[in-house]
Amino acid sequence: MGGRLEPVTPGLTQRRRFKPEEGKQLTVKFDGEIALAEIQRVLNDDACVVKMLRMPTARNSQFKKDDIICVRRALDETLQTEYWRFIDDREMRQLMDVARFEREEDERLDREERERVAKVQAQHAAAFTATPVEPPKPKRAVLGPRRNKVSKVPGASA
Repeated sequence: MGGRLEPVTPGLTQRRRFKPEEGKQLTVKFDGEIALAEIQRVLNDDACVVKMLRMPTARNSQFKKDDIICVRRALDETLQTEYWRFIDDREMRQLMDVARFEREEDERLDREERERVAKVQAQHAAAFTATPVEPPKPKRAVLGPRRNKVSKVPGASA
């Protein structure tokens, strides 16, 4: 066959091998529950929006079939395995607050930069439109002492 041999690793310990694609299914882990979901939109390799397909029949379940939630790839510290966990409302609000703050800071910095540029442009425009100041005339170079020309007086001897 000529195939390449690869070391055998258990499926649960393989990190980031699963690439989420729209339409595929994945298992979502809740607090004490596990449910099947279909990927609606992939945000990146570690986060996506899913639609719940089948839910446990527990009465205290916080989600039901056809709910759309956000999930993120996580690592179980005890078992050292990957799983997909839902992002709760509190975490989503915090993420939105951080994103809003970053956006407002970017807008503030952009506004300050535009104001600074406008101020510099106004200063340059004022400098060019002000009454022109004539540059000082250069001084003539002195080559040496001047010789007085003696005017000839008629009748004087030389």
